Amino acid sequence: MNEPTVPLRKASGGCSVLGYMWPEDGAVVDVEYGDAMTLLAIQDGDFTVADDDLPKVKPAAVTEPGPEADVTEPAPTADAGVAEPKQGSKPHPRNVGRGTTTKR
Repeated sequence: MNEPTVPLRKASGGCSVLGYMWPEDGAVVDVEYGDAMTLLAIQDGDFTVADDDLPKVKPAAVTEPGPEADVTEPAPTADAGVAEPKQGSKPHPRNVGRGTTTKR
């Protein structure tokens, strides 16, 4: 399977890098994705993505539900009540006197 390519523009041409040739200034060459990431990482390497050569994609519209939209929540189940401590269990010492435990 072929790796996707990225159109790279080199500001100062007349050179060959990683087996790709930019014959003149501003030339655009399709470079395999991995190689393109390597070249774009070079500081002051004069490489940029030639985005004017990429297909223009219109962003999808985002729609928000209007105020008339019904918002529903699942109905609570019968066992969704407050959990009671087990019969005969002792409160954790940290909770004694804080009003967070049941009376003995």
